[in-house]
Amino acid sequence: MTEKTPSRSPNGGWIISYEATVPRFVNGFYPPEYHADYPAENCVEVTQERRDRLWEEMQEHRMCYDPVTGDFVPYVPPAPTLEQLKERKRAEIAATRYEAETRGITVNSVSVATDRDSQSLLTAAALSAFMDSTYTVEWKMTDGTFATLTAEQIIAIGRAVSAHVETCFSREKTLYAQVDAAQSAEDVAAITWPD
Repeated sequence: MTEKTPSRSPNGGWIISYEATVPRFVNGFYPPEYHADYPAENCVEVTQERRDRLWEEMQEHRMCYDPVTGDFVPYVPPAPTLEQLKERKRAEIAATRYEAETRGITVNSVSVATDRDSQSLLTAAALSAFMDSTYTVEWKMTDGTFATLTAEQIIAIGRAVSAHVETCFSREKTLYAQVDAAQSAEDVAAITWPD
């Protein structure tokens, strides 16, 4: 917020201008010692003391003019609608599902990455293992070490990863249905990703 210097008020006080549309944010401070035209509308004259207090308040809050009381008040954003809360919850669920999906799993004491790239590599390896029962692969573990996996192990890991991913998406679908059915903000807030 910058102080403007266009006008001297008729009574020597500060002129505070505000936006014409709700929520009528304060947008200018006009000190009395300068003379120029200032807008006739959307302005209020205040004392130096009130100006100083308002300036201080604006360091922590956006301030608005309240035409009913004739005072300046902190801006309080409107409460989100139920549909907005639902959209936020869906986004939160999707983000949590992605995190759960890609954090990795352990299959028969083998630590397996489940990020999207690893899923693709595992799909290719499982296809090769399915076509050739003697197939083996040097697989890099999540700790950076390598292990020689047999076709049987690769297929078992592939199935486990597939089941894990499917479970994550199934949970997301279930939670989305709960969001859709929610009737209040409290209902939406109570919907959480199961541990």
